[in-house]
Amino acid sequence: MHAVCFVSDLKKMYRMVLVKKEHADFQRILWRDNPSEDIKEYRLLTVTFGTAPAPYLAVRTLLQLADDEGEEFPVAAKILKEDFYMDDVLSGFDSAAEAIEACKQMTEILKRGGFELQKWSSNSAEFMKSIKPEDRSTKVQLNLKIDGTIKALGILWNLANDQFKYDIDLPPILDTSITKRNILAQIQRLFDPLGWIAPCIVNAKILIQKLWLKRVDWDEEPDEALKEEWSKLRQDFENVKDINITRWIGCSNKETKRIELHGFSDASEKAYASVIYCRIINFDGTITTKLLAARTRVAPVKPVSLPRLELCGAVLLSKLLRHVAQAMRIPASQIFAWTDSSIVLSWLSGEPTRWKTFVANRVVEILDNVNHQQWHHVKSEQNPADVASRGALVSDLKTCKLWWDGPKWLSQQEIIFTKPSVSHTDLEQRNIHANLKINEEKIIKFEEFDNLNELLTVIVYSIRFLHSKTNPEGIDEPITTQELDIALKKCIKIEQEEFNDEIEDLKANKNVKRNSKLKTLNPYLDEDDVLRVGGRLRNSVLQEHSGISFRLTALISVACGKQA
Repeated sequence: MHAVCFVSDLKKMYRMVLVKKEHADFQRILWRDNPSEDIKEYRLLTVTFGTAPAPYLAVRTLLQLADDEGEEFPVAAKILKEDFYMDDVLSGFDSAAEAIEACKQMTEILKRGGFELQKWSSNSAEFMKSIKPEDRSTKVQLNLKIDGTIKALGILWNLANDQFKYDIDLPPILDTSITKRNILAQIQRLFDPLGWIAPCIVNAKILIQKLWLKRVDWDEEPDEALKEEWSKLRQDFENVKDINITRWIGCSNKETKRIELHGFSDASEKAYASVIYCRIINFDGTITTKLLAARTRVAPVKPVSLPRLELCGAVLLSKLLRHVAQAMRIPASQIFAWTDSSIVLSWLSGEPTRWKTFVANRVVEILDNVNHQQWHHVKSEQNPADVASRGALVSDLKTCKLWWDGPKWLSQQEIIFTKPSVSHTDLEQRNIHANLKINEEKIIKFEEFDNLNELLTVIVYSIRFLHSKTNPEGIDEPITTQELDIALKKCIKIEQEEFNDEIEDLKANKNVKRNSKLKTLNPYLDEDDVLRVGGRLRNSVLQEHSGISFRLTALISVACGKQA
């Protein structure tokens, strides 16, 4: 996100943090230089590597330092709180002058806490000139321009062209036997934390799944088909060195008008995937798009329908969108999610309780992360997540513009947001056949309504219509909470009809039968003969007839009766 970026790390971070004197007793060690000497007892007075609380204590000290000295060094305090990963700092600014000032503040505020920054690196020669030579990283060359390659949190960063690159150190193919152990060992060297080559990595994940399904032992060679598949993937991974990702996405506080996140999800029979692009709109009207992050998951071994896999892809995207949005501080109004599955969009627009458990749980999780109004439809051929869900070779991915830049319309001034014309589906709908008989001709079927409020409103107006002869003016009056509660009671009683045996036993002041589903819930009837359950809720301050209480009863009764 920064035009000028810098990285550094704290020198001996743990050893710079003292522990309380009484806590040092828990860090006692026995030591002697050789067996002929007497054993001496020591207490370690600083945070010690390897102890469970060490990471927390060190990071918490940095945060406290930011609170204590932040008023005098506001820029440095913000970096301490937001841009540190353990002892590594990764931050930046729009200009070298701002970065140099931040460096000075960082050095001073950390000095007050007894910390020292070392191994500075940056893509700016001007910034590096302001750093003392002894504090610079030895891997950085500073002549007429910056040069060198360093690792930033495991990612290789070429300072000269300001790009990320891959450097996979794989053994020669002829020097290793093809066994499950060797295959997994080499796949683990493919470090891709942000998923830039996710379409290639997913092929390796699928191969691992096949090895397990074939029950291949660790040092056993797989069959010829799997060996051939691995040899093809292994040879293709050599091309990953040719992939370079521009580090800076091109945003600036002065030039950027708006930043949007556009996420795409898709699924195939092999895997499901999600990918996010950053759409940057500048004040001069130029628009650029950059690949930010991607995630893939292999489809379960147990067969799952494609719509369910598409829904799993949507879950994956919602989590990734929330994570990226929090990191980049992007508001919800500038986040957009796309899928080519009209069924998934229908599930997201409906009431979660309408669907079967598998779908309902995932719909709730998605909507907790991304609102259903932020979801839109994209054509399959324009969905970049399709590339990741089906897998691709590195040699093909290098030139895939759909993957690196997203669909073409993402760079246009106007984006047309579409949703399928058919927004309702019966797929995965719970089998609910409850209905309310108003009179001899009118029957209200519960399953015809999208949500509870709509159902209760119709019941209220139906009851008013039946009493319209005695109160004709009451039909158009505003609905009262008392009427809604009456309607809700009717719905609950209908849902509880399958517990008629339990209700009859309770009315006769008998205990419910031992084989009843409600036996362990300590059921009872209230004054309206509505079946409720006992437990700690009875000791709460909730009123027996409150709307909350009735809704809890409804949820409990549905959970017991429908096992939803």
